[in-house]
Amino acid sequence: MNQVSALAKHADSVVTSVQPVVGNVDRTVTNVNTTIDALRDPLTLALAELERTIQQARTLLAGMQNVIRANDDNIAETVRNLRSTSENLQELTDSLKQRPWSLIRIKQPPDRKVPQ
Repeated sequence: MNQVSALAKHADSVVTSVQPVVGNVDRTVTNVNTTIDALRDPLTLALAELERTIQQARTLLAGMQNVIRANDDNIAETVRNLRSTSENLQELTDSLKQRPWSLIRIKQPPDRKVPQ
């Protein structure tokens, strides 16, 4: 009986010492709940705006893919023309390196005769 009485006194002191902890936990939960409530609406609006932006980006990409598919032949022809132009420019550069006078004269000047 004495042990039960001592245990009851000890339990009373434990409950008394736990009460401030319970109060702190309650205030913490209340603060977290208030913070979540304050952030919920802006986050919901931001997520909705993000969803609209992603949908617009998908629509834009689909449109771009359609344009690229429609102009695929033109793009291929443009690339071929650029390749041909690049080759012609390389040939012109090589020709000018070998015969720089061709920028001024159409014909090569005759070789100088060495006096005898």
